[in-house]
Amino acid sequence: MSLPEPEPARAVPAEPPAAESPTSGGPGRPVPDVQPMEIDLTLLLTIGTGLFALAFVGMLAFHSSLSRAGHGHWPWIALTGAVFGLLGLAMVRRRGQARDRARTE
Repeated sequence: MSLPEPEPARAVPAEPPAAESPTSGGPGRPVPDVQPMEIDLTLLLTIGTGLFALAFVGMLAFHSSLSRAGHGHWPWIALTGAVFGLLGLAMVRRRGQARDRARTE
């Protein structure tokens, strides 16, 4: 008994070039000057970390039923999110303090 012959490889057609959007700066179009959006990272990280911590506490109350359903690892995922959020918050605060020191020098 012999194995069947493999099919020859087919050439994949190249994709056509994407159409240029009005903001792509195509031929004769200038690229618009867009300023970066300023957001409060401390507030964003605080809210996200708080939501992860709330999820951890909420799921910890139901850990036995989550474990029976095969989802016993979910509270620990939420705790990991909260810990990473705290690390991110510390990094953002350090970066802000360094930036403030650089401005005063």
